[in-house]
Amino acid sequence: MFRIKSTLFLILINWTLHARTINWQTGLSLLQQNNPEWSAATQTLESTRVLEDSARSGFLPKLSGAISSSESYNEVTSNSSQRSESVSLNLSQNLFSGFVDIARYNESKQNTLIAEMTWKQAKAKISYDYASAYAGVVYAQEYVTLTQKILARRKENLNIVELRFNSGRENKGSVLLSEAYYQQAVYDSIQAGLQLDVAQNALAQVVGLSLADEKLLVTPDIPIKELEESSVIDFKKLGTATLDYQKAIAQAEAAKFTHDQNKAAYYPSLDLTGSLGKTDSVFPPEKDRWSVGVSLTIPIFSGGRDYANELSARYRRVAAEVNRTAISYQMIVKLKQAYSQYRLAIEKVKVDEKFKQAAQMRSEIAKKKYNNGLMSFDDWDVVENDLIQREKNSLTSSRDRVVGSANWDQVQGLGLWP
Repeated sequence: MFRIKSTLFLILINWTLHARTINWQTGLSLLQQNNPEWSAATQTLESTRVLEDSARSGFLPKLSGAISSSESYNEVTSNSSQRSESVSLNLSQNLFSGFVDIARYNESKQNTLIAEMTWKQAKAKISYDYASAYAGVVYAQEYVTLTQKILARRKENLNIVELRFNSGRENKGSVLLSEAYYQQAVYDSIQAGLQLDVAQNALAQVVGLSLADEKLLVTPDIPIKELEESSVIDFKKLGTATLDYQKAIAQAEAAKFTHDQNKAAYYPSLDLTGSLGKTDSVFPPEKDRWSVGVSLTIPIFSGGRDYANELSARYRRVAAEVNRTAISYQMIVKLKQAYSQYRLAIEKVKVDEKFKQAAQMRSEIAKKKYNNGLMSFDDWDVVENDLIQREKNSLTSSRDRVVGSANWDQVQGLGLWP
């Protein structure tokens, strides 16, 4: 038994000497600086915004320069080769293309909105991961402390039972059961240490730290938001403000503009072109050359390709509209589920805390009665086991309340930072 206690003590000392302690706000700052998922989401958003500038180019003229040099020979017309040198500046401007440019630009704006919604969803998801991981470390730290406390109490109870057995006032079965409880407490202590190690690594992964040379401990300063009564929450209105629904709206609008682009294939295209340059048989050329033209292209038949593309885009547009309606209903259900879970988690903390207080008081009274021979071992055993379970339940419900709060925020699309 001394070896077991020494081993557990050394583990705790090792954690203390090689630990880095952070608070909630410090971890949040590390998260924004180091989390690779957050960095990737930000870069993806920026790449989509750049594509919006690309789509805007359809409204602007296209300017290009050209330099050409060629030499040809035709035995029928000449006995010598002909050399041609030219330099030109070419300008083209589309005047009408079936509204494809405005549709493409509007689609790109909707794609930017979709990317922004995805970016905010990533922030909400990472915020949930952080809150859950942080609460997990707090729980694991407190569970280590609790198991040490339980181990000491089980050892004390075992000593009491052994003394009563030696004095002939207790049976051998009670001693053996007390020894089993002590071994169970040892097992729980070892398990608590392993759980803490896993929880620390989970949090380190979220905030982008390496735990190769140190452990990560946290302060239990988790901010908890107040939860309004369900009677004052308009879940339908709240559902339309969620990221999932706003993203579905943008996707439906993008599908509409994609359809408009495909319909543009049925319209004629009107283009203005111009060229200014010099041409000659020597370089640099010295003879002026210019041209201005207008061209009208009328689509007649493309083998059914344009019709098939337009029809496919039309179906996708209808599907996006239906999806938007479906998500509006789904979000109400998700919000109410998340709200109910969070509300129950809050109340569960209060219930378990009351039970723990009652169990602690009953344990003190029961121990005195057992020492004075006023309570049997079996009755005392029930009280002790109830106390241990109530203490564990209290820790679990405190962690679940934090997770419930984080889930409630994630469903709404809220993050822990602007």
